Amino acid sequence: MAGLRHGGEYIAKWGCIVTLVYLISVQVLHACAIFAPNQDTAFMLSIVWTTVQMLVSTFFVNFSEVTYNNWLTQLRYISAVYFGFEAPVLNEFTNVKLSCSQGLGEEYMSFVLTAFPNLSGAQRAGIRTLTR
Repeated sequence: MAGLRHGGEYIAKWGCIVTLVYLISVQVLHACAIFAPNQDTAFMLSIVWTTVQMLVSTFFVNFSEVTYNNWLTQLRYISAVYFGFEAPVLNEFTNVKLSCSQGLGEEYMSFVLTAFPNLSGAQRAGIRTLTR
């Protein structure tokens, strides 16, 4: 994976996080296989579990913007996927300072302009002001 922090501590933390999330997922699949009458039902139950985990993991729903049902925001703490997403982010970006004061480099600017070929002249000029 590109962009990981250098150092044995960060790599070991990342490996531990990935391993734990994998083990949790495998255990759920095994539990579904025990309780289900056949393999197809076990597979469907594990898909339901995965769907619920993804829905309450803050990957699709930004819980900081939920104002009506605040009790829904507490569901993220039952999601293994939430912790599986949150832990690598904290591992990578805790105590990291990123400076954007110099703007985009010319190589990145050419990529941005080719990625959006239908920009108007004014939009292209506005984007070019972001270069160094």
